[in-house]
Amino acid sequence: MSSVLNKIWTALRGGVREMGDAIVDSNGVRIFEQEIVDAKASIGQAKHNLTEVMARKMQAERKVSSFVEEIRNHETYASKALDQNDEALALEVAGKIATLENNKAEQDAIVARLTGQVEQLKAHINKAEKLIADHERELSIVRTTESVQKATEQVVENVASNNSTLNSAR
Repeated sequence: MSSVLNKIWTALRGGVREMGDAIVDSNGVRIFEQEIVDAKASIGQAKHNLTEVMARKMQAERKVSSFVEEIRNHETYASKALDQNDEALALEVAGKIATLENNKAEQDAIVARLTGQVEQLKAHINKAEKLIADHERELSIVRTTESVQKATEQVVENVASNNSTLNSAR
């Protein structure tokens, strides 16, 4: 008895799966269109993220430039202090220069990391855009094929119905 119930249960599951497959098959074009729309939305979000990363990179680059300028200014101060034989001031300024150089090195590392992220995002976006363009071409071909099939069916139906009219007229 249990083997019969198992077979009935298996048959029911198979029927449900077939119904699901039939729904997906009959709506395949709509599903494909929606996937393209969703992919375009994802690309839009990726471009927004790219813009944010590029803005952070520019901000970090400005900080690097600021540190470079401060280092130059402090080097001038250190040089003047040495010219005036004020070694204590020159050492103090040299300490500030070392701190500024460390901060600049940290910002340089951030710029390098963000540059890598920008390049990676651009590559992913380009790849995705090409893939979407390919899918859109495929969708266009599918739509054209569907139109041709529908036209062919209509012609066949009209000829068949005309034949029956022609046959009855004979």
